[in-house]
Amino acid sequence: MPTEVELKFAVDPEVAARVARLPLLSRLAPQGPVRQTLTSVYFDTSGADLRKSLLTLRLRREGRQWMQTLKDEVAAGGGLHVRAESDHPVAPGRLDLSKIDDRRLRKQLGRWQAAGELLPRFETVIRRTTWLLHAADGALLECALDRGEVRTVDGHRKAPLCEVELELKSGSPLALFAVARDLVNALPLAAESWSKAERGYALWRHEPLTKPRVAGPLVLHADATAAEAMSTIVGSGLAHLHRNWEAARASPRYDPEHVHQMRVASRRLRTAFAVFGQVDGGIEAHPLVAELRWLAGLLGEARNWDVLLAETFPKLLATFPDEPGLPALVRRAGIQRRRARRTVNEALRSGRYLALVLNLSEFTVAVRERPELSVPAAPVAARLLSQRRAQLRKRAKHLARLSGPERHRLRIAAKKLRYTAEFFGSLYAGGKLDRFLRRFSQLQKALGTLNDLATTRALMSTLAAGAGADAQRALGLCTGWSAGLEQGSLTDLARCWRAVEHTDRFWPDAVEAADSVSAETSTDAAMQESGSAEEQVLPNPGNRT
Repeated sequence: MPTEVELKFAVDPEVAARVARLPLLSRLAPQGPVRQTLTSVYFDTSGADLRKSLLTLRLRREGRQWMQTLKDEVAAGGGLHVRAESDHPVAPGRLDLSKIDDRRLRKQLGRWQAAGELLPRFETVIRRTTWLLHAADGALLECALDRGEVRTVDGHRKAPLCEVELELKSGSPLALFAVARDLVNALPLAAESWSKAERGYALWRHEPLTKPRVAGPLVLHADATAAEAMSTIVGSGLAHLHRNWEAARASPRYDPEHVHQMRVASRRLRTAFAVFGQVDGGIEAHPLVAELRWLAGLLGEARNWDVLLAETFPKLLATFPDEPGLPALVRRAGIQRRRARRTVNEALRSGRYLALVLNLSEFTVAVRERPELSVPAAPVAARLLSQRRAQLRKRAKHLARLSGPERHRLRIAAKKLRYTAEFFGSLYAGGKLDRFLRRFSQLQKALGTLNDLATTRALMSTLAAGAGADAQRALGLCTGWSAGLEQGSLTDLARCWRAVEHTDRFWPDAVEAADSVSAETSTDAAMQESGSAEEQVLPNPGNRT
């Protein structure tokens, strides 16, 4: 199927009218806009089986013509959408499954249709204005302003739509981002991760778009290059980051879990740059790393105050109910949390954050062309996992005698190894991977508890500075309380580390993996010189079965 690459932006309906008046569009689209009304009907089973397979099947009416479209989501995140797409004209309002190229999918769809399961679930009605843009270096783009609504087929639930789409028709994908930057400089736009289909599914399935999102599953093909792997990993991290931003924006109240998940996403993205930076040094020094560090710092500050007030203080108040200094510390912490939240909200609504999202989106496209990463991903993954494991073992030497800062470095090393395992795990799926991730999760939890206790002491010291005698007394009680918990946590840490130490790796030895790839490369070269192995054994194609 042909591949569709587009950037999507949410736009306020009051701002939408300004899109048509942009000098950028009149300059790049001399033929002017085209206006049409599009009605699209989306099909799926009652269990949303197509959606689970990342497929979208729709019928769209464009004037008098009906088109059947099958889309396969390749990547989405931060407004960037990459899909494999096939379009075919069909009879008005009727699916024609014979147009589906994939034989197995065509048969499965036919079975669902015969069983009365493949039915319309939701629809969109859109007033679309499009401009055909002649961009730099001969690239051809389509800019579309869509205004309308998505609704369930029974009409009981509906939601408005107002967005701008930039779609690459021909030429370099990088031209897409150049025009996008001009657009966001001219109008208050926000990168939009949710497709029209996803919004329709949310209505049909009663799924709020405001709920926090965890990292989605990562699937790498066995023959993926390191460049393709990094593109997929960064795209997944960007989706994790920005969808929580969108959920937070749509939510009527602040949810600490949105901030927590964005912080996790920023850490995973930084880990990805550090991991692949060991293969291509230019990646580890990429300007995006500094921007991710900026964002993670703001999110981390807000997260620390959230944890202190939501988790730590309730335990302290239950342990010392008559301590007069604690309520004053709680009030002081509340002031600090409000400040941290305001800082985060301002940052996430800033042009700097939108630039980060756009630059990460562009990176997922550009990284595929880096020659240093054109090597197979599997042996690179094995080497990187082995390096991360060796570094972790080095950090864990003399575990019982590690200082607080040394335990923090151990925690970071454990987290990086776990993230790296999750990045490349699909290349080596199996029971060993599951056991590895489970034990590392337990290790991270033990290290995280110790880190939270250290953070609590640091925050409490900040709160007590300049406060009265009651606050100082409360600080002393909290310090003793956390020290007692720390001893028990150190016992848990030792137990978790012993389990990790005795966990088999799920990846092959790095040398073995490299030798295997070298052998495959040699075989491929030999086959290119003398014909395929199959052709040598079966010279007569009629003998093949």
